[in-house]
Amino acid sequence: LIYAALAAIVSLSNGVVATFVSLFAQERGIPNIGLFFTVSAVSMLAMRLVGGRLLDRYGLSRVLYPAYAVAGLSMLLLAASRTLPPVLVASMLRSLGQSAAQPALQATCIRKLGPARTGVATSTFFVGADVGQGLGPIIGGAVSETMGYSAMYAGTGVVLMLGMVLYAWYERRQRARQSEAPAS
Repeated sequence: LIYAALAAIVSLSNGVVATFVSLFAQERGIPNIGLFFTVSAVSMLAMRLVGGRLLDRYGLSRVLYPAYAVAGLSMLLLAASRTLPPVLVASMLRSLGQSAAQPALQATCIRKLGPARTGVATSTFFVGADVGQGLGPIIGGAVSETMGYSAMYAGTGVVLMLGMVLYAWYERRQRARQSEAPAS
C-alpha cells in the first residue's frame, strides 16, 4: 500500500499538470505551450530507457529521493514561470522525476509481493496511481480557483516533497523492523 500511496502522489502532479498547464499558459500569455508536452514525452522516453538499470544498480532509495526532489522542484519552477523556457525546463524535470519514480515503485512493489502475487501488486499500485491522477485535477481545480495557478503548482511541489518524507518514514520503519527481527 505504501507504494500505491507514493504512486498516487507522483500521479497527482501529472493530473494537475496535464489538466491546467494550457490554462496557466493562456493566463500568463506564454505562447507555444504545446512544446511542454513534446519536451515531456521526449524526457519520459529518455528516462524510461535508463530507469530500470538505475533501479537495479542503485536501489529504490537512490532513485526515488532524487526523482521526487526533481519533480517537486519542477512544480516550484513552473509556479514561478512567466515565459516558455522555464516552463520547458519544468516539463523536462517533472517528466524525468515521474518516469524514474513510477516504474521504480511499480517494480519494487512487484518484487516485494513476489511472483505469485504480481497481479495484486500491479493492480494495487495502479489503483494508487489512478487515484492520484483523478484527485489531482479535482484538488488542483479548487486550489487554482481560490488561490491561482502558481499556488496550485507550488502546492503540488510541496506534496511531492511530502512524498519523500512519507518514503523516509517508511524506510526508517522497515529498518527498525529488520533490526528487531530475530536472527535466523
